[in-house]
Amino acid sequence: MRRALLTSLALIALTGGCARSKICAPVVAAPDRAATLAPGAAVPDWRDAITDPDHIKLRGLRSSFLAGLQQARASGASAALDADTALFDPDQSQDSDGIRPGAYRCTTISLGSRLSGRPAYVADAPRACTITAEGALLRLSEGEGRQRLTGRLYPDAPSRDVFLGTLALEDEASAPRYGRDADRNAIGALERIGPDRWRLALPRPGWEAVILLIEIRPA
Repeated sequence: MRRALLTSLALIALTGGCARSKICAPVVAAPDRAATLAPGAAVPDWRDAITDPDHIKLRGLRSSFLAGLQQARASGASAALDADTALFDPDQSQDSDGIRPGAYRCTTISLGSRLSGRPAYVADAPRACTITAEGALLRLSEGEGRQRLTGRLYPDAPSRDVFLGTLALEDEASAPRYGRDADRNAIGALERIGPDRWRLALPRPGWEAVILLIEIRPA
């Protein structure tokens, strides 16, 4: 009874917060991750879906992370980086039973630049995103923005999911399927970095950043 009461109070608090915010969707109870997936469905292996160039990017994720940090510090962003050691530590990762379906808010931080004249540190405003069940996997989708990320999360280790996704542009109703357009592909790793806090790290996405970090928190 105590547990049920605490759960009810938590849902009331979360729903009230969303009523006052423009960036979060209605909150529903988030069941255990395993309970949301298709019963008996075989879990696909990300290694069977990833393209060879993206596999190389994924293997170099930590190197891209460090290179992006170095460029950001050189550009004068050290204070912002030092203010959030968990988010900007490439080795920060905590075991968990995985992120659960529900409403979230996603904050994207761009580190490093692969274009001359582009800032090496850019932090966007939070925006609405969701985690939904899709067969034996989960799907992360951003609901707004000039570029909207969407893709599948594949279980990889107790502390990591591999993300294989793509981008929809502002004038498109949906994103192309992963693998159809190499320039639109977005791959990375999702890790828990604190209580109800995750980080999706996307090495060398598209044409601009060295690495994108997306902080994900419940809405």
